[in-house]
Amino acid sequence: LGRTPRTKFSAANKNSQDYDIRILVTGYKDWNNQTEKVSQSIRKHDCTHLIASRIQRTQKFLSALAYAPKILSVDWIRMCIKEKKIIDENAYFLIDPESEMKYNFKLAESLKKAGENKCSLFKGYLFQISPGAVSNYNNGIDTVKQIIEANGGVCVSTTSRRNEIEYKDFSIVLISNSLNDRASKQFIEKREETNQVPLIYNMEWVLTTVLRQELKFTDENCLLRE
Repeated sequence: LGRTPRTKFSAANKNSQDYDIRILVTGYKDWNNQTEKVSQSIRKHDCTHLIASRIQRTQKFLSALAYAPKILSVDWIRMCIKEKKIIDENAYFLIDPESEMKYNFKLAESLKKAGENKCSLFKGYLFQISPGAVSNYNNGIDTVKQIIEANGGVCVSTTSRRNEIEYKDFSIVLISNSLNDRASKQFIEKREETNQVPLIYNMEWVLTTVLRQELKFTDENCLLRE
């Protein structure tokens, strides 16, 4: 299983022809070393199948979601390995009602929207990331950057005159965890000087927006208010 055009598994009901699949796995450790290395080499935009034990708001899951892959449970991999062939995916689509209830969304609906969005959920938006907003995330800004860019946005740690000119037609969003830090105060001041509404949101808004594949700026629960 991997990114190579041909696998060692024959395709079920396909007259044993080779079957091109590219798998990205998150939250599953039961690999042999060779298969794990192959899976780790898959890029999000290459994957045809995302394998997960549950719905996760990880960098891998949210970045791959933008490309609307088939999202399957880890049982599918186990059966493919056991049978040494590609098993029909229809019985193995990821089902996680607890996470759907927790995050108030439906995975099937998000996948449909992702297919319609075509990786353009954040198209036309420039995101400035305050370091404090991502201090609790592994690799901090880099993790958030990959999620945002996979969904069509542009991500920077600070906005400069140069990138404001380069992205002059973009709407700028600040991701922060406080309205009282320096980045937020400067951001608000600049927006007010040009009579623009300051768009300041926290990381929860980013994760929820990507998971639902629906861009809304009216969610008062996510907009920072102090």
